[in-house]
Amino acid sequence: MKTFFGVLLLVGVARAAIGPAPEVERAIEARLEALFQEKDLLASDHAVLLASRYRRWKIEQRPEAELAALLAKCQAPPPHEGAYGDLTRVAAPPALADGGDPEALKIAVAWALAAARRDTRRTLPFGKHAVRRADLVASIELFADLLARSHDGADLARRVAAAFDVYRSPGLAPSGDVLYTAYHDPVFEGREKPDARFRWPAYALPSRAGIANERFSRAEIARGALRGHGLELVWLGDPLDAFLLEVEGSGLVRLPDGRHVKLEFAGKNGKPYRSLGKTMVRMGMMKPWEMSVPAIRQALAREPARLQEVLDTNPCQVFFRATMLPGAPAALDYVAERSVACDQGYFPRAGIGFALLERPEPGPDGGPARWVPHRRFIVNQDAGAAIRGPGHIDLYWGHDPSSGAVAGLMREPGALFYLLKKGTTLLAR
Repeated sequence: MKTFFGVLLLVGVARAAIGPAPEVERAIEARLEALFQEKDLLASDHAVLLASRYRRWKIEQRPEAELAALLAKCQAPPPHEGAYGDLTRVAAPPALADGGDPEALKIAVAWALAAARRDTRRTLPFGKHAVRRADLVASIELFADLLARSHDGADLARRVAAAFDVYRSPGLAPSGDVLYTAYHDPVFEGREKPDARFRWPAYALPSRAGIANERFSRAEIARGALRGHGLELVWLGDPLDAFLLEVEGSGLVRLPDGRHVKLEFAGKNGKPYRSLGKTMVRMGMMKPWEMSVPAIRQALAREPARLQEVLDTNPCQVFFRATMLPGAPAALDYVAERSVACDQGYFPRAGIGFALLERPEPGPDGGPARWVPHRRFIVNQDAGAAIRGPGHIDLYWGHDPSSGAVAGLMREPGALFYLLKKGTTLLAR
């Protein structure tokens, strides 16, 4: 009997050395690899959500029971574009206790109110329904008033609960989770004129030179299709930096004399956007649960000969308008942790929502070290080429030096709510 129990003990020690439930881990990893072959936007977002959950499980060594539940989610059929649920009024919403800077929220809400008042449309999308613009304006006005009179986040939460109907986003089927990603305004070193190092340009709209904006793909432009037309706004020292600037849609380029060029989105070439990280997973350059901006840089550093091949997989080219600044700006147009990009064919532009998730905090190696609660009122200010439907929100994270570290890691599941003044009637679309 001693021998029998000794064998059992050795088996247990061996399993612990291999890791908990290795066969379930292998099944999850195989399924994630398959899901990342999906190119439909909703299915792709679903795969990123699952990979993020698995990443967190591996880092935190969470309870083994979570693995079986995650495997079941991985094995469920993924959603596909157009399979949207509707915003649903919640009878008992969670406490909408904001954990951020109230002054930043006031700035974002002031923008929302001005934008909603300027809008010329009679109605705006609200899920599968519509809301009168006048009712949206009234809702923002009420929120601004409650915000001005509230003592703290808890007080504001109580006032909002009493005055507003709260609608929950259906998220992505089948989980109901919303995928939260983040973007920021990167700051890159650059030059006004090209040289041996700084030779990758950010471009103005080709239409400025009489060329159709849609004429060339990104690969064609990289090989000189726009050369000689005076469309280069500024020159960067790394083709990956130039690519990431386009992904962010705006940013700053620091010149040697301390001036900055502020680049803002002006348009694109009409070609479909392809995620660099997802493509590199499909190409076998990283695992789905490793995907992040730091991991992208590390993978391309290991295989520098493949850089242009990888960049060419995205045919979408973004064009900019440029403003010269005497120094670094104190603030940009969006409000950190308040402004978001969303599908403005589903959520109303300038609408006020509430984001509920846990965000990653970077560790010394650039990867996530831990997750902390993130509860913020948000404002729909931006849109994104790769954001469709109710299951994806892109949080603006700012332009300070730490913003890129968090934004590059953010791929988290969460819940999303939107507010309308009590008594607001939704319309059929």
